[in-house]
Amino acid sequence: MKDSITEAVNRTVKKNTLEKIREKLRRAGNPLSLTPETYILARTGLFIFAIFYIFLVGMKGAQAVLFAIVAFFALDIYIYFEQKDREETFRNEMPEIVDMFELGAAADVPMEDVFLIAAESAESKEVKKELAKLSAEYFITRDKEVCLKRFCKNIGLPEVNVLSMALLQGEKTGRTLDILSSLSSSLFNTATAKIVRQDKMTDYKVLAAIFVLMASVVMLYMYPYFTNLEGGLKSVF
Repeated sequence: MKDSITEAVNRTVKKNTLEKIREKLRRAGNPLSLTPETYILARTGLFIFAIFYIFLVGMKGAQAVLFAIVAFFALDIYIYFEQKDREETFRNEMPEIVDMFELGAAADVPMEDVFLIAAESAESKEVKKELAKLSAEYFITRDKEVCLKRFCKNIGLPEVNVLSMALLQGEKTGRTLDILSSLSSSLFNTATAKIVRQDKMTDYKVLAAIFVLMASVVMLYMYPYFTNLEGGLKSVF
């Protein structure tokens, strides 16, 4: 039944549409083990369930329309946030990954060993999984360019693209260590600037909280005066 449903979806939906969905799911880490076919079925099923629920409970007007729209796009919203979380995870670990490649280039460690060491040293499950996949593919194919291009496609981050370009161009020019060192410094400066911005935002939030607290205290202190003033105005008018 699964094969027949998949075949029916493949006949109905255009190949380029399925490829776009596959790309979106890949960049989100294939959440819920979704495929393009199951994604389309799940999205359609949620919408049908929403319509059935609307008629079941007698929902009407704007509430019914909003509920149907949310149900139709619920899976996309979930995948979007999964992708953002995954990208943030990779961004947080990119400085350490680049440092690992830089140390490997300095010590003249074989590339497959560097891939494996980077995978083992990764903290996040998603990062570890992608680096382990990269290491395994390179160990089997020995085609660095194809493996790195697939690695970039699976993640879709500019930082990862730059790292791949550094590894490929460095090998052609013989300046791998210099390029990786520059990339490491750039990522370190970016991470430092991000921390500074976060610290400033924290300061602003603290100041805003203090201002609200002070305003509340002043209002509590002045409340009896406002009550007396209101009573006086009522007696006058």
